[in-house]
Amino acid sequence: MAKEEIEEKSEDAAEAQPEPVMGEVVEEGEAPTSLESQLAQAEAKAAEYLEGWQRAQAEVANIKKRALRDREQAEYEIREKLVRGLLNILDDFDLAQQNLPDEIKDVDWVSGMFAIRRKLLKELEDLGVEEIDPTGEEFDPVRHEAIGHVESADHESGAVANVLRKGYVLGDKVIRAALVQVAS
Repeated sequence: MAKEEIEEKSEDAAEAQPEPVMGEVVEEGEAPTSLESQLAQAEAKAAEYLEGWQRAQAEVANIKKRALRDREQAEYEIREKLVRGLLNILDDFDLAQQNLPDEIKDVDWVSGMFAIRRKLLKELEDLGVEEIDPTGEEFDPVRHEAIGHVESADHESGAVANVLRKGYVLGDKVIRAALVQVAS
């Protein structure tokens, strides 16, 4: 019986095919190992994930830039709206000063009123508002609003002769054009 068992074991061993060991050459005709195909699939997936991650990072950066730009634009628009309202108040101060009777110019409350005007003007300057004083400049339809022509010996034709209402810029943008008369 021992001889029969030995023969069976040798037959079983002959039937079993050994698995290729790492470093062994796979003979031609055999299919590539599943490890190689798994590696290729894993590398393809890794490249796909990397590309997706890079796109997501770029999208996040773009969203941050857009949000910053939108916030800056909103802040500018709020500031511009506030400044426009304050300019109307400043115009009222200027109109009051121009039409002030001589007999009350030295009264304390009048001096206080114009101190408030100076303070308002200082606050506007701190916000980045600058006055446009175009007297003598060439007429520019972006910065000036012409409401008529006047004869002027002091100014060339096409130059601003009189400023009827001051204009203002906020940063680089004209927020109110100056009302002017142009020399003809």
